[in-house]
Amino acid sequence: MDFADKIEALVQEIEAQSSAEVVVSLHDSSANYRDLDLLWVGFSSLMTLAYKVWSPQSFHPDWLLPNLMLVGLLTYFASRRFQSMRRLFLSARRRAQELERTAYSEFVRLGIGRTRERTGLLIFASRLERAIVLVPDQGLEEKIAPPVWSEWADRYGTAESDQGLLQNLEQQLQALKAPLGRQLPRREDDTNELPDRPVEVS
Repeated sequence: MDFADKIEALVQEIEAQSSAEVVVSLHDSSANYRDLDLLWVGFSSLMTLAYKVWSPQSFHPDWLLPNLMLVGLLTYFASRRFQSMRRLFLSARRRAQELERTAYSEFVRLGIGRTRERTGLLIFASRLERAIVLVPDQGLEEKIAPPVWSEWADRYGTAESDQGLLQNLEQQLQALKAPLGRQLPRREDDTNELPDRPVEVS
């Protein structure tokens, strides 16, 4: 069973005993962060220029501009390719802002606020930020005490690795089963209004 199948099965287990509608959205990144790539370009170009100016070796001046452009271009693509480079320039405040903005945007885009009883729940996960954000609809938020949401955010909200993020996502789904089953028991006329398969965005 691959990861998507495993997540889909966990969502189905939750919805088999609860009227909640759970949607998992897994993104590579919550924003394009192109400005962070450009910061790396500026930094690498500046370091290259400093080396050429103060190095004991001699460099022909005609090669200075092409060298800086080449270094900048290589650094740009490296930053786009390796998420660890972006994380070095990503502040905690910016990270939180982008996660919240994109999570709420996904909540609207996926129609999670349009369920019959307003019991939708978005579980938004982003690999670059290695973070999970829960966005409950009004009907669901009222059923779970605020300290419980905070506890889940503290326990599963961040991870130290990509594998840790996926493990946290599975554990978060496991943790939702009992509270949602108690507070929003499934009705006989309950229908599945949202897809159970995780949404994956590159």
